[in-house]
Amino acid sequence: MYLIAILPPPDISARVHLIRQECAEAFGTLASLRPPVHMTLAAPLRMDSSREQNLVTNLERACNQSPFNVELENFGGFENVAVFIDVKKTAALTRLRKEIVSNLPVKAPSGPFHPHFTIAYRDIAEVYPLIMGRFKRRKFFASFVSSGFTLLKHDGRAWQRFHEFSFLAGPKQLSLESLFA
Repeated sequence: MYLIAILPPPDISARVHLIRQECAEAFGTLASLRPPVHMTLAAPLRMDSSREQNLVTNLERACNQSPFNVELENFGGFENVAVFIDVKKTAALTRLRKEIVSNLPVKAPSGPFHPHFTIAYRDIAEVYPLIMGRFKRRKFFASFVSSGFTLLKHDGRAWQRFHEFSFLAGPKQLSLESLFA
């Protein structure tokens, strides 16, 4: 199984993880503590490992863009399904997701794109109203510059970093000046 995501820098990851732990301790929502803190860009893929190189090659096509700012702000939820820290949906983020999904070598489940960092999911149906009662008015803000995304692979027990993708725009991107120099 594979997951394509943006991983925040360590300081923001630690802040989000503390909130996940708070939620787990208060409401017993342990499932969200398993994966690394991340923002999913495409639904998890089930794919034979013999196609990994094809997946990496295809995802490299989504790297031709500039780094962009990611803003996390406050809390939201999908009723009885997930509670999360909301992410401001920007044109750059939407473009990245579209590029990733269009370059997947297998058909992935798709739906509307609502970027977020999950703090509780799966085991929350009975406690969803209580969690939202605690977090809906609570303020949270963080931002960072995303200069790429990560492909994670599930090893049967946990998600592991499999491949890092860096955006090529900037010094590595060809410009008209470099073509005529």
